[in-house]
Amino acid sequence: MENPIETTAQAHSDALFHRIGDPLFYFFLALGAGLILYGLLVKRGTLAGRRLATAGAALSCMMLAAWSQVGIDKERGFIADQERRMDAKIREIARLKGKDAALKMQYMYMPTRNGLFYMTLGNPSIAADYVWLTSLQYVSNSFRRGEKFEMLSRFHYTLIDLDPHWVDAQINGGKVLSALIDEREKSEECFSYAIKRNPDSWRLLYEAGMLYVMPPSDPKKMAEFSRRAANYFELARAQKSCPPDYFKSLDDRIARLRLESGKEYYIQAEQLLYKNATDPSCPERLRDLSKGDWLRAHSMAQAAALSETAQTLRKRNGAYPKTIAEIVAQMANPQAFAQDAYAQPFDYDAASGEVSSHGANALRSIQAAGIVNTIIGFFRNEHGDRLPKDLIELREYVRTAQNPPFRPASVMIIEAIGIELDPTKGPLGPWNYDAEKGQVLLPPECNAKELYAHIKEHFK
Repeated sequence: MENPIETTAQAHSDALFHRIGDPLFYFFLALGAGLILYGLLVKRGTLAGRRLATAGAALSCMMLAAWSQVGIDKERGFIADQERRMDAKIREIARLKGKDAALKMQYMYMPTRNGLFYMTLGNPSIAADYVWLTSLQYVSNSFRRGEKFEMLSRFHYTLIDLDPHWVDAQINGGKVLSALIDEREKSEECFSYAIKRNPDSWRLLYEAGMLYVMPPSDPKKMAEFSRRAANYFELARAQKSCPPDYFKSLDDRIARLRLESGKEYYIQAEQLLYKNATDPSCPERLRDLSKGDWLRAHSMAQAAALSETAQTLRKRNGAYPKTIAEIVAQMANPQAFAQDAYAQPFDYDAASGEVSSHGANALRSIQAAGIVNTIIGFFRNEHGDRLPKDLIELREYVRTAQNPPFRPASVMIIEAIGIELDPTKGPLGPWNYDAEKGQVLLPPECNAKELYAHIKEHFK
Protein backbone atom coordinates (compact mmCIF):
# COMPACT_ATOMS: atom_id res chain seq x y z
CA MET A 1 0.00 0.00 0.00
CA GLU A 2 1.29 3.48 -0.85
CA ASN A 3 2.33 5.81 1.96
CA PRO A 4 0.05 8.92 1.71
CA ILE A 5 2.75 11.18 3.22
CA GLU A 6 5.33 10.01 0.66
CA THR A 7 2.79 10.35 -2.15
CA THR A 8 1.92 13.93 -1.13
CA ALA A 9 5.60 14.85 -0.82
CA GLN A 10 6.27 13.41 -4.26
CA ALA A 11 3.37 15.39 -5.73
CA HIS A 12 4.72 18.65 -4.21
CA SER A 13 8.20 17.81 -5.49
CA ASP A 14 6.88 17.20 -9.00
CA ALA A 15 4.89 20.45 -8.94
CA LEU A 16 7.93 22.42 -7.73
CA PHE A 17 10.04 20.86 -10.49
CA HIS A 18 7.57 21.94 -13.14
CA ARG A 19 7.30 25.51 -11.74
CA ILE A 20 11.09 25.99 -11.70
CA GLY A 21 12.33 23.45 -14.23
CA ASP A 22 10.11 24.30 -17.18
CA PRO A 23 11.07 28.03 -17.34
CA LEU A 24 14.76 27.12 -16.98
CA PHE A 25 14.46 24.54 -19.78
CA TYR A 26 12.95 27.08 -22.20
CA PHE A 27 15.42 29.75 -21.10
CA PHE A 28 18.48 27.62 -21.86
CA LEU A 29 16.95 26.36 -25.10
CA ALA A 30 16.35 29.96 -26.19
CA LEU A 31 19.85 30.93 -25.07
CA GLY A 32 21.35 28.15 -27.17
CA ALA A 33 19.35 29.20 -30.24
CA GLY A 34 20.37 32.83 -29.65
CA LEU A 35 24.05 31.95 -29.46
CA ILE A 36 23.80 30.01 -32.71
CA LEU A 37 22.07 32.92 -34.46
CA TYR A 38 24.45 35.53 -33.01
CA GLY A 39 27.53 33.53 -33.91
CA LEU A 40 26.38 32.91 -37.49
CA LEU A 41 25.02 36.36 -38.33
CA VAL A 42 26.80 38.96 -36.21
CA LYS A 43 30.38 37.64 -36.39
CA ARG A 44 30.13 35.51 -39.49
CA GLY A 45 33.39 33.74 -40.41
CA THR A 46 35.36 34.82 -37.34
CA LEU A 47 36.80 32.42 -34.79
CA ALA A 48 34.73 33.98 -32.01
CA GLY A 49 31.58 33.59 -34.10
CA ARG A 50 32.22 29.91 -34.73
CA ARG A 51 32.86 29.30 -31.04
CA LEU A 52 29.63 31.04 -30.04
CA ALA A 53 27.65 29.04 -32.61
CA THR A 54 29.26 25.78 -31.43
CA ALA A 55 28.51 26.56 -27.77
CA GLY A 56 24.91 27.39 -28.68
CA ALA A 57 24.53 24.15 -30.61
CA ALA A 58 25.94 22.11 -27.70
CA LEU A 59 23.60 23.82 -25.22
CA SER A 60 20.60 23.21 -27.49
CA CYS A 61 21.52 19.54 -27.90
CA MET A 62 21.81 19.13 -24.11
CA MET A 63 18.35 20.62 -23.60
CA LEU A 64 16.80 18.45 -26.32
CA ALA A 65 18.46 15.34 -24.81
CA ALA A 66 17.05 16.23 -21.37
CA TRP A 67 13.61 16.71 -22.89
CA SER A 68 13.86 13.33 -24.64
CA GLN A 69 14.94 11.58 -21.41
CA VAL A 70 11.98 13.02 -19.50
CA GLY A 71 9.71 11.59 -22.16
CA ILE A 72 11.39 8.20 -21.87
CA ASP A 73 11.05 8.24 -18.08
CA LYS A 74 7.37 9.02 -18.37
CA GLU A 75 6.96 6.20 -20.88
CA ARG A 76 8.78 3.83 -18.57
CA GLY A 77 6.30 4.58 -15.85
CA PHE A 78 3.49 3.93 -18.27
CA ILE A 79 5.06 0.62 -19.35
CA ALA A 80 5.53 -0.47 -15.73
CA ASP A 81 1.88 0.25 -14.98
CA GLN A 82 0.90 -1.58 -18.16
CA GLU A 83 2.98 -4.61 -17.13
CA ARG A 84 1.30 -4.73 -13.73
CA ARG A 85 -2.13 -4.55 -15.34
CA MET A 86 -1.14 -7.28 -17.79
CA ASP A 87 0.09 -9.55 -14.99
CA ALA A 88 -3.18 -9.14 -13.13
CA LYS A 89 -5.18 -9.82 -16.29
CA ILE A 90 -3.17 -12.96 -17.08
CA ARG A 91 -3.71 -14.32 -13.56
CA GLU A 92 -7.42 -13.67 -13.85
CA ILE A 93 -7.67 -15.43 -17.22
CA ALA A 94 -5.67 -18.39 -15.89
CA ARG A 95 -8.09 -18.64 -12.98
CA LEU A 96 -11.21 -18.40 -15.10
CA LYS A 97 -10.25 -20.09 -18.38
CA GLY A 98 -7.17 -22.16 -17.55
CA LYS A 99 -3.44 -22.16 -18.24
CA ASP A 100 -3.70 -22.63 -22.01
CA ALA A 101 -5.84 -19.52 -22.42
CA ALA A 102 -3.38 -17.47 -20.36
CA LEU A 103 -0.48 -18.72 -22.47
CA LYS A 104 -2.24 -17.86 -25.72
CA MET A 105 -2.86 -14.37 -24.42
CA GLN A 106 0.87 -13.86 -23.86
CA TYR A 107 2.08 -15.06 -27.22
CA MET A 108 -0.90 -14.21 -29.43
CA TYR A 109 0.92 -11.17 -30.84
CA MET A 110 4.12 -13.04 -31.65
CA PRO A 111 4.29 -13.43 -35.46
CA THR A 112 4.46 -16.92 -36.91
CA ARG A 113 7.38 -18.16 -39.00
CA ASN A 114 5.64 -17.28 -42.28
CA GLY A 115 4.59 -13.90 -40.95
CA LEU A 116 8.13 -13.04 -39.93
CA PHE A 117 9.44 -14.27 -43.27
CA TYR A 118 7.23 -11.83 -45.16
CA MET A 119 7.80 -8.99 -42.70
CA THR A 120 11.56 -9.21 -43.30
CA LEU A 121 11.14 -9.42 -47.09
CA GLY A 122 12.31 -13.01 -47.27
CA ASN A 123 15.33 -12.66 -44.96
CA PRO A 124 14.95 -15.37 -42.29
CA SER A 125 18.22 -14.44 -40.56
CA ILE A 126 16.87 -11.00 -39.71
CA ALA A 127 13.66 -12.63 -38.53
CA ALA A 128 15.68 -15.01 -36.34
CA ASP A 129 17.53 -12.02 -34.85
CA TYR A 130 14.16 -10.47 -34.05
CA VAL A 131 12.97 -13.61 -32.27
CA TRP A 132 16.24 -13.86 -30.33
CA LEU A 133 16.05 -10.24 -29.19
CA THR A 134 12.37 -10.66 -28.33
CA SER A 135 13.16 -13.70 -26.20
CA LEU A 136 15.84 -11.71 -24.37
CA GLN A 137 13.31 -8.96 -23.75
CA TYR A 138 10.89 -11.53 -22.39
CA VAL A 139 13.56 -12.85 -20.04
CA SER A 140 14.39 -9.37 -18.73
CA ASN A 141 10.85 -7.99 -18.51
CA SER A 142 8.13 -10.63 -18.31
CA PHE A 143 10.16 -13.50 -16.93
CA ARG A 144 8.53 -13.24 -13.54
CA ARG A 145 5.27 -14.57 -14.97
CA GLY A 146 4.42 -18.25 -14.76
CA GLU A 147 4.85 -20.90 -17.46
CA LYS A 148 8.30 -19.61 -18.38
CA PHE A 149 9.33 -22.84 -20.09
CA GLU A 150 6.30 -22.92 -22.38
CA MET A 151 6.81 -19.33 -23.43
CA LEU A 152 10.53 -19.55 -24.09
CA SER A 153 10.26 -22.91 -25.85
CA ARG A 154 7.92 -21.26 -28.35
CA PHE A 155 10.64 -18.69 -29.07
CA HIS A 156 13.18 -21.51 -29.30
CA TYR A 157 11.28 -23.53 -31.89
CA THR A 158 10.49 -20.45 -33.99
CA LEU A 159 14.14 -19.43 -33.93
CA ILE A 160 15.19 -22.86 -35.22
CA ASP A 161 12.60 -22.74 -38.00
CA LEU A 162 13.86 -19.36 -39.16
CA ASP A 163 17.60 -19.99 -38.92
CA PRO A 164 18.17 -23.77 -38.60
CA HIS A 165 21.97 -23.53 -38.49
CA TRP A 166 22.37 -20.85 -35.82
CA VAL A 167 23.83 -23.41 -33.42
CA ASP A 168 25.15 -20.96 -30.81
CA ALA A 169 21.69 -19.50 -30.22
CA GLN A 170 20.15 -22.99 -30.12
CA ILE A 171 22.65 -24.15 -27.50
CA ASN A 172 22.24 -21.07 -25.32
CA GLY A 173 18.47 -21.26 -25.61
CA GLY A 174 18.52 -24.94 -24.70
CA LYS A 175 20.62 -24.27 -21.60
CA VAL A 176 18.19 -21.60 -20.41
CA LEU A 177 15.23 -23.91 -21.01
CA SER A 178 16.87 -26.79 -19.13
CA ALA A 179 17.27 -24.53 -16.08
CA LEU A 180 13.55 -23.79 -15.98
CA ILE A 181 12.13 -27.27 -15.60
CA ASP A 182 12.96 -30.50 -13.77
CA GLU A 183 11.60 -32.71 -16.56
CA ARG A 184 14.75 -33.32 -18.62
CA GLU A 185 12.72 -34.99 -21.34
CA LYS A 186 11.05 -31.69 -22.27
CA SER A 187 14.38 -29.94 -22.55
CA GLU A 188 15.66 -32.89 -24.57
CA GLU A 189 12.82 -32.37 -27.06
CA CYS A 190 14.07 -28.83 -27.67
CA PHE A 191 17.59 -30.08 -28.35
CA SER A 192 16.26 -32.91 -30.52
CA TYR A 193 14.40 -30.39 -32.67
CA ALA A 194 17.67 -28.53 -33.27
CA ILE A 195 19.65 -31.75 -33.83
CA LYS A 196 17.29 -32.81 -36.63
CA ARG A 197 18.20 -29.61 -38.45
CA ASN A 198 21.90 -30.00 -37.66
CA PRO A 199 22.58 -33.76 -37.60
CA ASP A 200 26.34 -33.23 -38.00
CA SER A 201 26.70 -30.82 -35.05
CA TRP A 202 28.66 -32.52 -32.29
CA ARG A 203 28.06 -29.55 -29.98
CA LEU A 204 24.28 -29.98 -29.95
CA LEU A 205 24.66 -33.71 -29.25
CA TYR A 206 27.14 -32.96 -26.47
CA GLU A 207 24.84 -30.42 -24.80
CA ALA A 208 21.92 -32.84 -25.04
CA GLY A 209 24.06 -35.39 -23.20
CA MET A 210 24.89 -32.84 -20.51
CA LEU A 211 21.18 -32.68 -19.67
CA TYR A 212 21.43 -36.16 -18.17
CA VAL A 213 24.81 -35.89 -16.45
CA MET A 214 23.33 -34.30 -13.35
CA PRO A 215 21.74 -36.97 -11.11
CA PRO A 216 17.93 -37.18 -11.31
CA SER A 217 15.69 -36.22 -8.41
CA ASP A 218 14.29 -39.76 -8.60
CA PRO A 219 17.16 -42.21 -7.87
CA LYS A 220 15.30 -44.96 -9.76
CA LYS A 221 16.13 -43.08 -12.99
CA MET A 222 19.88 -43.03 -12.37
CA ALA A 223 20.70 -45.87 -14.78
CA GLU A 224 18.38 -44.48 -17.45
CA PHE A 225 19.93 -41.00 -17.21
CA SER A 226 23.43 -42.46 -17.41
CA ARG A 227 22.49 -44.42 -20.54
CA ARG A 228 20.98 -41.39 -22.24
CA ALA A 229 23.97 -39.19 -21.48
CA ALA A 230 26.44 -41.82 -22.68
CA ASN A 231 24.46 -42.39 -25.89
CA TYR A 232 24.55 -38.68 -26.74
CA PHE A 233 28.27 -38.43 -25.98
CA GLU A 234 28.98 -41.41 -28.21
CA LEU A 235 27.05 -39.78 -31.06
CA ALA A 236 28.93 -36.51 -30.49
CA ARG A 237 32.29 -38.27 -30.56
CA ALA A 238 31.40 -40.03 -33.81
CA GLN A 239 30.78 -36.75 -35.64
CA LYS A 240 33.48 -35.63 -38.06
CA SER A 241 33.17 -32.12 -36.65
CA CYS A 242 34.12 -33.25 -33.12
CA PRO A 243 37.65 -31.95 -32.32
CA PRO A 244 40.14 -34.80 -31.66
CA ASP A 245 41.20 -33.01 -28.47
CA TYR A 246 37.84 -34.01 -26.97
CA PHE A 247 38.11 -37.74 -27.76
CA LYS A 248 39.91 -38.87 -24.62
CA SER A 249 37.79 -36.85 -22.20
CA LEU A 250 34.63 -38.06 -23.95
CA ASP A 251 35.80 -41.67 -23.78
CA ASP A 252 36.48 -41.27 -20.07
CA ARG A 253 33.09 -39.71 -19.45
CA ILE A 254 31.30 -42.38 -21.49
CA ALA A 255 33.08 -45.14 -19.57
CA ARG A 256 32.09 -43.72 -16.18
CA LEU A 257 28.49 -43.33 -17.30
CA ARG A 258 28.40 -46.87 -18.66
CA LEU A 259 29.36 -48.17 -15.22
CA GLU A 260 26.11 -46.63 -13.96
CA SER A 261 24.04 -47.77 -16.96
CA GLY A 262 23.63 -51.48 -16.20
CA LYS A 263 25.43 -54.80 -16.52
CA GLU A 264 25.26 -54.88 -20.31
CA TYR A 265 27.58 -51.86 -20.49
CA TYR A 266 30.32 -52.96 -18.08
CA ILE A 267 32.50 -54.53 -20.76
CA GLN A 268 32.30 -51.39 -22.91
CA ALA A 269 33.30 -49.26 -19.90
CA GLU A 270 36.20 -51.62 -19.17
CA GLN A 271 37.47 -51.38 -22.75
CA LEU A 272 37.26 -47.58 -22.91
CA LEU A 273 39.04 -47.15 -19.58
CA TYR A 274 41.79 -49.59 -20.54
CA LYS A 275 42.30 -47.69 -23.79
CA ASN A 276 42.76 -44.38 -21.94
CA ALA A 277 44.88 -46.00 -19.22
CA THR A 278 47.40 -47.34 -21.75
CA ASP A 279 47.40 -44.49 -24.28
CA PRO A 280 50.74 -42.62 -24.07
CA SER A 281 49.14 -39.53 -25.63
CA CYS A 282 46.69 -39.24 -22.72
CA PRO A 283 47.59 -36.78 -19.94
CA GLU A 284 49.22 -38.60 -17.03
CA ARG A 285 46.46 -37.54 -14.64
CA LEU A 286 43.78 -39.01 -16.92
CA ARG A 287 45.77 -42.24 -17.33
CA ASP A 288 46.03 -42.65 -13.55
CA LEU A 289 42.32 -42.02 -13.03
CA SER A 290 41.46 -44.45 -15.81
CA LYS A 291 43.62 -47.17 -14.24
CA GLY A 292 41.81 -46.86 -10.91
CA ASP A 293 38.40 -46.87 -12.58
CA TRP A 294 39.42 -49.82 -14.74
CA LEU A 295 39.83 -51.96 -11.60
CA ARG A 296 36.20 -51.31 -10.74
CA ALA A 297 34.94 -51.75 -14.31
CA HIS A 298 36.84 -55.03 -14.79
CA SER A 299 35.64 -56.39 -11.44
CA MET A 300 32.04 -55.48 -12.17
CA ALA A 301 32.25 -57.00 -15.66
CA GLN A 302 33.60 -60.21 -14.10
CA ALA A 303 30.78 -60.26 -11.55
CA ALA A 304 28.18 -59.68 -14.28
CA ALA A 305 29.57 -62.61 -16.29
CA LEU A 306 29.41 -64.87 -13.23
CA SER A 307 25.84 -63.77 -12.49
CA GLU A 308 24.85 -64.53 -16.07
CA THR A 309 26.35 -68.01 -15.73
CA ALA A 310 24.39 -68.53 -12.50
CA GLN A 311 21.18 -67.68 -14.37
CA THR A 312 22.09 -70.18 -17.08
CA LEU A 313 22.71 -72.93 -14.50
CA ARG A 314 19.37 -72.20 -12.86
CA LYS A 315 17.55 -72.67 -16.16
CA ARG A 316 19.43 -75.93 -16.70
CA ASN A 317 19.20 -77.37 -13.17
CA GLY A 318 16.13 -75.65 -11.77
CA ALA A 319 18.05 -73.96 -8.96
CA TYR A 320 20.93 -71.56 -8.44
CA PRO A 321 24.33 -73.07 -7.61
CA LYS A 322 25.01 -73.29 -3.89
CA THR A 323 28.54 -71.88 -4.02
CA ILE A 324 30.53 -69.44 -6.13
CA ALA A 325 33.02 -72.24 -6.86
CA GLU A 326 30.37 -74.09 -8.88
CA ILE A 327 29.88 -71.02 -11.07
CA VAL A 328 33.60 -70.35 -11.54
CA ALA A 329 34.10 -73.95 -12.64
CA GLN A 330 31.75 -73.32 -15.58
CA MET A 331 33.79 -70.41 -16.98
CA ALA A 332 36.04 -70.91 -20.02
CA ASN A 333 39.01 -69.64 -17.99
CA PRO A 334 38.24 -70.35 -14.31
CA GLN A 335 41.58 -68.94 -13.16
CA ALA A 336 40.62 -65.47 -14.45
CA PHE A 337 37.58 -65.48 -12.13
CA ALA A 338 39.30 -66.69 -8.99
CA GLN A 339 39.53 -63.10 -7.71
CA ASP A 340 38.41 -59.66 -8.78
CA ALA A 341 40.82 -56.96 -9.98
CA TYR A 342 41.43 -55.90 -6.36
CA ALA A 343 42.62 -59.46 -5.49
CA GLN A 344 39.44 -59.91 -3.43
CA PRO A 345 36.99 -62.85 -3.59
CA PHE A 346 33.60 -62.49 -5.23
CA ASP A 347 30.52 -62.27 -3.02
CA TYR A 348 27.63 -64.55 -3.95
CA ASP A 349 23.95 -64.54 -2.95
CA ALA A 350 22.67 -68.07 -3.56
CA ALA A 351 19.06 -66.94 -3.12
CA SER A 352 19.14 -64.49 -6.05
CA GLY A 353 22.07 -65.85 -8.05
CA GLU A 354 23.75 -62.44 -7.97
CA VAL A 355 27.53 -62.14 -7.84
CA SER A 356 29.32 -58.93 -6.82
CA SER A 357 32.91 -57.77 -6.50
CA HIS A 358 34.10 -57.71 -2.88
CA GLY A 359 36.80 -55.17 -3.76
CA ALA A 360 34.34 -52.82 -5.49
CA ASN A 361 31.97 -53.18 -2.52
CA ALA A 362 34.84 -52.39 -0.14
CA LEU A 363 35.47 -49.09 -1.95
CA ARG A 364 31.75 -48.30 -1.91
CA SER A 365 31.73 -49.05 1.83
CA ILE A 366 34.40 -46.42 2.47
CA GLN A 367 32.20 -43.77 0.83
CA ALA A 368 28.99 -45.09 2.43
CA ALA A 369 30.52 -45.12 5.92
CA GLY A 370 31.37 -41.44 5.62
CA ILE A 371 27.73 -40.66 4.77
CA VAL A 372 26.34 -42.82 7.59
CA ASN A 373 28.66 -41.13 10.11
CA THR A 374 27.46 -37.76 8.81
CA ILE A 375 23.85 -38.90 9.37
CA ILE A 376 24.81 -39.83 12.93
CA GLY A 377 26.06 -36.25 13.29
CA PHE A 378 22.64 -34.95 12.14
CA PHE A 379 20.95 -37.17 14.73
CA ARG A 380 23.27 -35.90 17.44
CA ASN A 381 22.60 -32.25 16.62
CA GLU A 382 18.85 -32.78 16.81
CA HIS A 383 18.89 -34.82 20.02
CA GLY A 384 20.80 -32.65 22.44
CA ASP A 385 24.22 -34.12 21.64
CA ARG A 386 22.94 -37.66 22.27
CA LEU A 387 24.18 -40.47 20.04
CA PRO A 388 21.80 -43.14 18.68
CA LYS A 389 21.89 -46.22 20.89
CA ASP A 390 21.96 -48.42 17.76
CA LEU A 391 21.52 -48.19 14.01
CA ILE A 392 17.88 -49.25 14.26
CA GLU A 393 17.15 -46.00 16.11
CA LEU A 394 19.14 -44.15 13.42
CA ARG A 395 17.03 -45.83 10.73
CA GLU A 396 13.84 -44.69 12.44
CA TYR A 397 15.21 -41.13 12.55
CA VAL A 398 16.09 -41.16 8.85
CA ARG A 399 12.74 -42.58 7.77
CA THR A 400 10.69 -40.09 9.81
CA ALA A 401 12.77 -36.98 9.00
CA GLN A 402 10.80 -34.35 7.11
CA ASN A 403 13.60 -32.15 5.82
CA PRO A 404 16.39 -32.50 3.23
CA PRO A 405 18.60 -34.41 2.68
CA PHE A 406 16.22 -37.17 3.82
CA ARG A 407 12.92 -35.90 2.47
CA PRO A 408 13.29 -35.83 -0.40
CA ALA A 409 16.26 -38.17 -0.15
CA SER A 410 19.28 -36.90 -2.05
CA VAL A 411 21.11 -39.07 -4.55
CA MET A 412 24.12 -39.22 -2.20
CA ILE A 413 21.93 -40.53 0.62
CA ILE A 414 20.30 -43.10 -1.65
CA GLU A 415 23.67 -44.36 -2.89
CA ALA A 416 24.94 -44.72 0.70
CA ILE A 417 21.97 -46.36 2.47
CA GLY A 418 19.74 -47.51 -0.37
CA ILE A 419 16.33 -46.46 -1.57
CA GLU A 420 14.80 -48.11 1.55
CA LEU A 421 16.76 -45.59 3.67
CA ASP A 422 18.30 -48.32 5.81
CA PRO A 423 21.59 -47.23 7.45
CA THR A 424 21.89 -50.52 9.33
CA LYS A 425 23.63 -52.25 6.41
CA GLY A 426 26.20 -51.32 3.81
CA PRO A 427 27.62 -52.75 0.59
CA LEU A 428 29.42 -55.48 2.58
CA GLY A 429 26.49 -56.32 4.87
CA PRO A 430 25.41 -55.07 8.33
CA TRP A 431 27.56 -52.28 9.75
CA ASN A 432 29.66 -52.70 12.90
CA TYR A 433 28.47 -49.76 15.03
CA ASP A 434 30.47 -48.32 17.93
CA ALA A 435 27.79 -46.76 20.17
CA GLU A 436 30.35 -45.02 22.40
CA LYS A 437 32.13 -43.23 19.54
CA GLY A 438 28.96 -42.83 17.47
CA GLN A 439 30.38 -44.17 14.21
CA VAL A 440 30.31 -47.21 11.99
CA LEU A 441 33.54 -49.18 11.74
CA LEU A 442 35.00 -50.48 8.50
CA PRO A 443 36.43 -54.00 8.06
CA PRO A 444 40.20 -54.26 7.40
CA GLU A 445 39.82 -54.78 3.65
CA CYS A 446 38.27 -51.30 3.30
CA ASN A 447 41.62 -49.67 2.74
CA ALA A 448 41.69 -47.60 -0.45
CA LYS A 449 45.48 -47.44 -0.59
CA GLU A 450 45.85 -51.22 -0.47
CA LEU A 451 42.99 -51.80 -2.91
CA TYR A 452 44.42 -49.42 -5.49
CA ALA A 453 47.91 -50.86 -5.01
CA HIS A 454 46.84 -53.69 -7.32
CA ILE A 455 46.95 -51.29 -10.26
CA LYS A 456 50.64 -52.21 -10.60
CA GLU A 457 49.72 -55.85 -11.20
CA HIS A 458 47.54 -55.00 -14.20
CA PHE A 459 49.44 -52.06 -15.70
CA LYS A 460 53.15 -52.79 -15.73
